[in-house]
Amino acid sequence: MEKYTPEFSSIETVDSLKDWVSPSTIKGKLVISFVLLIIATGICNTISLFSISKLQNNINVLKYLYRASQTILYLKYDDNQNTHKLKKQLITYLKYLESSSDIDSNTKRELNHFIKKIGSNKLTPYTIDRLSSILRDLSLKTESEATFSKRLTLWFMIYLPPVYIFASALLAIWVISPLEKIRKSVSSIMEGESTTLPIESAANCKECAELVYAINKMLHALECKHHQLIQSEKMAALGRVTASIAHEINNPLNNILLSADLLLEEQDIPPETEEVLKDIVTQTVRARKIVRHLLEFSRAGKPSAKAQIDLIALINETLNMLRQQLKIGKIKVFKDLPTTFVCVEGNPTQLQQVLVNIILNSIEAMDAGGQLMIRLEKTSSEAIIKIADTGPGIPPEVADHIFDPFYTTKTKGTGLGLSVSYGIVKEHDGDIRLESEPGKGAVFYIHLPLAPKYQC
Repeated sequence: MEKYTPEFSSIETVDSLKDWVSPSTIKGKLVISFVLLIIATGICNTISLFSISKLQNNINVLKYLYRASQTILYLKYDDNQNTHKLKKQLITYLKYLESSSDIDSNTKRELNHFIKKIGSNKLTPYTIDRLSSILRDLSLKTESEATFSKRLTLWFMIYLPPVYIFASALLAIWVISPLEKIRKSVSSIMEGESTTLPIESAANCKECAELVYAINKMLHALECKHHQLIQSEKMAALGRVTASIAHEINNPLNNILLSADLLLEEQDIPPETEEVLKDIVTQTVRARKIVRHLLEFSRAGKPSAKAQIDLIALINETLNMLRQQLKIGKIKVFKDLPTTFVCVEGNPTQLQQVLVNIILNSIEAMDAGGQLMIRLEKTSSEAIIKIADTGPGIPPEVADHIFDPFYTTKTKGTGLGLSVSYGIVKEHDGDIRLESEPGKGAVFYIHLPLAPKYQC
């Protein structure tokens, strides 16, 4: 029956630039995952290209090493007819090896030394043997590097795709895990295991937190609407029953009261009989009052004539009408009303009855005197009347049933005043709610929609 007021903390909207790189948002996770995959792909491609390039260079070096070694063998057993040509070829091969980036600087210096000796015709058998040894060592080293490059290339070709698939699966789980938690929480709600989504299900995900907030807000609103529907149906059924009962009881009560009044008008009535007749009249009047409340309750949802109502004038008129009760109860009234008209559309008599019922309840609650605060506020779509007292407050177990028909904690109450008020406000497309804590007074809020086009 209460007007829906979400109790959830507000969620910051995800619209800042930093959220595109934040791991606490889905879009940030997607961007980070994309960047990580690009970086990993770039690194792997760079290593693969480097390995292939290294392997190609090693193959070229081995090719020239082989040619240089063959030329040296020819030089050993040459008959001096082709020596000049072989030396020239050997120098070409050695210069290529010297220019290769895969050969260390010490080896390059030695190769340069041999190139100079060959060019100056100082090539001796010892020099040839020494050069052969260097080329043999260089060949072994190059073969080892070529084997490593080949294995590294094959590793990337064979094992990299599964690694990519595994990494992509991990990133996907990282991205969708908050949504999976929300899905499980929603399933638990559908199965009746819970009524709200725990905020923990949206941990480390700002968009998910917004979604959880929106869903919880919707669930809370639906629950309030459900309770309001139940209350409206209950009051409608009670209204029909009480109207029938009230009409059936009212006629006999009128006859009893008329008969008792006629007997009291007779002469020479014994005192004992007169006292009984007066008691009959008193109790019959009380019963008629209860019947009148029942009829008011049954008609609460049927405003007969609607008109433009200035709430400021209506509040002042109601307070003026109750000024004697306020004075007797030693109640000091504080008003906070706008200076401009606040108009609604409805039945002024019924809306005044709502104000009277609430103010009288406040007066009765402050039996030793107190303060009554009436404030009128206006939003873009509704008017809000706030009526607060400094009474003892209403316990939660009583506040939960304060608008239920026939529920009362008073010895002489019928329990219909606030029920009638609730029905009147609802029929005016408004809402009424109570906020109270024991020892801190009670506050009633009446929400009424503003008239679409009004001129009070």
